Amino acid sequence: MNSKSTITSITEITDRLASLLASENEILTHRKPRELSATLPEKERLTADYELQIAEIRKQPQVLEGLEKTDVQRLRKATHRFQDALEDHRRLVQATKSVTERMIKSVTDEVAKRSQPSNGYNQHALMDVNFTGKKTKSVSLAIDQVV
Repeated sequence: MNSKSTITSITEITDRLASLLASENEILTHRKPRELSATLPEKERLTADYELQIAEIRKQPQVLEGLEKTDVQRLRKATHRFQDALEDHRRLVQATKSVTERMIKSVTDEVAKRSQPSNGYNQHALMDVNFTGKKTKSVSLAIDQVV
């Protein structure tokens, strides 16, 4: 493993991941999360490549010794850009998740509200606001006014 090629490879992968996250952030900003599925294969591939490169460096940390200052600066810049994009991505995904959960809760609350039995009547033939919703059969009343 060559120091120059290692740092160049990690920098390129980090740059591509940052760009990919930036484009996903744009998709999330425009509220089109379904379009994220198109970026998934590339993101998985880049993430696997990134993890592989990091694992190699952990095995042989001496590979990073003696690197040129400009290469290290490029990697730092790419890493900061990636971290910023990742933080934006986390925030946007959390916001999208929160909105989706609130929408689902609203829909389920409305469905539950509509499927509840109607309120019962109290002894004064008024709607009972304290009705518990226990299983009771509705009774229809008919008055025969024939004398």
